[in-house]
Amino acid sequence: MLERWLRRRERADALLAGAGGVSDAGDETPGGPSGTGPDRARCQHLLFGAIRHRGRLDAAIEKVVARAPRPRLRAVLLIAGYELLEAGMTPDGEAQAARIVHHAVGQAKVLLSAAEAGLVNAVLRRLPAAAGFGAPAPAAGATPADLARFFSHPVWLVRRWLAQFGAEPALSLLRWNQTPPPVYARWRSADAPPAWLHATTWPEFFVVSAGRWTEVERLLAAGALYLQDPATRLPVELLDPRPGETVLDLCAAPGGKSLLLADLLHARSTARHLAVSGKPPDPPSAVAPGGTRESRVVAVDLPDERRIGRLKENLARARGTDVALVQADVLRLGPVLFQQHGLPAAYPAVLLDVPCSNTGVMRHRVD
Repeated sequence: MLERWLRRRERADALLAGAGGVSDAGDETPGGPSGTGPDRARCQHLLFGAIRHRGRLDAAIEKVVARAPRPRLRAVLLIAGYELLEAGMTPDGEAQAARIVHHAVGQAKVLLSAAEAGLVNAVLRRLPAAAGFGAPAPAAGATPADLARFFSHPVWLVRRWLAQFGAEPALSLLRWNQTPPPVYARWRSADAPPAWLHATTWPEFFVVSAGRWTEVERLLAAGALYLQDPATRLPVELLDPRPGETVLDLCAAPGGKSLLLADLLHARSTARHLAVSGKPPDPPSAVAPGGTRESRVVAVDLPDERRIGRLKENLARARGTDVALVQADVLRLGPVLFQQHGLPAAYPAVLLDVPCSNTGVMRHRVD
């Protein structure tokens, strides 16, 4: 997978999403490459780690090779190099390093030529010293080039952060960006969450413990759990949807915020009905033709097969709130198109969380 990324420069999260392994935030999550849950999780961890530290690893590789490696060879070196970087942070680092090199050479004999396998052995034995794995991180007074190389960030971005935030805050931001983010999940069930979900400061959002992918997959399939970053709740809370409203969610894929809107509307409608009549509202399927739906979410996104497929799958998890899907370009929406889908032409609440390329997501989107 890393070789494919090096050749085609496809987005890493898109590669994994195609294999079913990325959450709304692009985190390292269950799914992805074939194999058991722990094996898949490890493969994805190595992929993200190698890309996250690629600048530092590439600089070290260039120091110890005579010419640039081809993509498959570079992929083997980057994966093993990241494993060596991780091993250097543990008490038995030397023993682990020997096992990592031995395993990488064995894989190279299968994936590469005999000469390249020998090169893998030679490069990996010199790589820790070339990359300075045992050396301390650069201090706040280091040059932008040194900071960029060590933390695998573009030098132009390091210069910008140094000028904008100052030396210490910029260094803290670089360190933070290079640490894998937690995997967050939103608990959707009325039952108590399992103990391996650790509470956060945000209601209903939990940190998923490592090694629980089998349980996570089961709860995902049951609709009790949804992998979602807590930041996604902010636009929904700002919109503050009210019971009885039909809410329009534009740029809706992959559907995490649409599902959150539906769950929030259902909870608020239920609370209002209980307060007024002492009983919960009828489910959407029980509303007679021509009757009034309690609440509704209309999700809109481009008619792209992959995006719409994930959006449909996530919207199917909605409970107690009617959800409609419109496949269309937001710039071409109009009353006629909504009427063709049997939907209102105007909406009291609209959520538009437009995709962007801001640097605040670099910790999640490592490429």
